[in-house]
Amino acid sequence: MMSDVTLLCEFYASAILISGSIFLLVLWVLVLNPPRLRKWIQHWAMKKGTASRLHSIAYALDGLKTHDSLVMMGISLVWVFVIYFQYHVLIAIFTDLSIKSSLLSASATQFTKTFIPITFGELGVREGIAIFFYQHFGVSEGAVFNGSLLIFFFNFLIPSLTGLYFLFQIRERRNGKRRTDRGKSE
Repeated sequence: MMSDVTLLCEFYASAILISGSIFLLVLWVLVLNPPRLRKWIQHWAMKKGTASRLHSIAYALDGLKTHDSLVMMGISLVWVFVIYFQYHVLIAIFTDLSIKSSLLSASATQFTKTFIPITFGELGVREGIAIFFYQHFGVSEGAVFNGSLLIFFFNFLIPSLTGLYFLFQIRERRNGKRRTDRGKSE
């Protein structure tokens, strides 16, 4: 039988998930209709008197078509579900966990961590928030911490280090090409 704390946590996690979904739905409706979004931004810019900055945003929407917005939305949804699946699998490795509890906790974690913008790759914040939401479902702090840390390594650190290697390779090629070009011109 579920305890009152678990039911309350499930209620709050569900509320966060539902309110976040409604917010994203409204945002996607705006993004899926670029002409309407452009008119809304221009109207708001005129009203607030910040025309130059917001007009540049509105003009950036000129080339955006509904098909492009749908593709971006689809890719974003797939990415979100991949993250949720990673949370479930990586935490389920360390402890027994139901899929419903895991998805509720993962979605609440992802939604909450987006409101804390000043972090290094969300390191520490993601783990603390995940521990907060998962502990109400009886998941040990160590299992959640380990799973969250692995998500950091898989989704942030390893791709960053790989990209850094290629960035240095490109930089070295450009510098080598400039040296060669200078030698030919002298």
